[in-house]
Amino acid sequence: MAYSRRELWTKLVGQETEQAISRAAGASGNTVVVIFMRGAVDGLNVVVPHGSDDYYARRPIVRVSRPGENDGALDLDGFFGLHPALSPLLPYWQSGQFAAVHAAGSPHSSRSHFDAQAIMESGVQDPTATLTGWVGRHVAATHSGSSASPFRSVAIAGAAPHSQQGPVPPLALSSFDRFDSIMNQGADFLSAMAMMHGSNTGLDIHSRLALEVLDTLKRANPAALEPANGAEYANNGFGRGMRKAAQLIRSNIGAEFVSVDIGGWDTHVNQNGALRNNLATLANGLVAFMQDLGPTAMQRVTVVCMSEFGRRAGENGSFGTDHGHGNAMLLLGGGVNGGRVHSDWPGLADGDLDNGDLQVTTDYRQVLSELLQRRSGGVRLGEVFPGYTHPGGLGLFH
Repeated sequence: MAYSRRELWTKLVGQETEQAISRAAGASGNTVVVIFMRGAVDGLNVVVPHGSDDYYARRPIVRVSRPGENDGALDLDGFFGLHPALSPLLPYWQSGQFAAVHAAGSPHSSRSHFDAQAIMESGVQDPTATLTGWVGRHVAATHSGSSASPFRSVAIAGAAPHSQQGPVPPLALSSFDRFDSIMNQGADFLSAMAMMHGSNTGLDIHSRLALEVLDTLKRANPAALEPANGAEYANNGFGRGMRKAAQLIRSNIGAEFVSVDIGGWDTHVNQNGALRNNLATLANGLVAFMQDLGPTAMQRVTVVCMSEFGRRAGENGSFGTDHGHGNAMLLLGGGVNGGRVHSDWPGLADGDLDNGDLQVTTDYRQVLSELLQRRSGGVRLGEVFPGYTHPGGLGLFH
């Protein structure tokens, strides 16, 4: 018996799944976009404590000048300022859609990139304790089975990061259009898939999920969505990643978590120029993304930028900074109580430092817990961050 492509698809995944995909395609829930700045960004030069004399005493070269001076910080509140390379983000600060959390990070003191990233992405203090991540556990705790979109958790990458690993498989999509050749194999190919993967073994379930993803991508066709509202993405890795993230969200196929990485932050040598270039790339990608989605869509999209740890309070002898501790997190978009640097500022005097580093006074899990509570409902924090007691909100989101 000959089947049409649609009949073969329904035969393969079942009518219930087909209806679920249709419901997911019409979903209008919130989306969290996690930007991981791999390599340990220097938060002290991103959100600059220009009101601190100790900052300038410790950094005679690797510094951002005071507001009003040549190439100085962009004043935010009289004490903190923004690195001038982030000036494209200033209008979002002024409109209340951009905030920062300073002296934030993990209480774990590791200065290993590998261990610190594993700790932060797993959401637990022992990097060997679990193979799952905080996003993965949240998705599993709020999963609704066959009625859920297979695009709930997506990495714009060749492989999903640790944070998204969990019982509900995340997707890794470095490209959308490379799947076309598979879906265009014709009825014979799909018929063979229907016969091969009709049972309930693990392999068959994952095979049906893969075909589910392929069919949804084919119908939604996110790759065909050109940037809207005058948005212009730079032709670099981060720009291309943010463009794909926007295409995925604009396709309205049920994306709740999207991750995009940006590297190059390990600035031990000649930091000033490298940091400026990286921050310009970050700012341009974020602005293009927010312009592309537009004000209405951005009301349901929240962006958090984070890194595994900060840099030392003082500069080194190579005009750079070494691995430190406390850092800055950046928050943009829907639900953000912006126009504020949220911080229990510890100071940079000798007696204020943690072994030469900015102290961590805000656990990064407190930020993420509030993010999940306010922007991604149905949270069971004890499952998402086991062993962590959430002390309450910081007023970061509404």
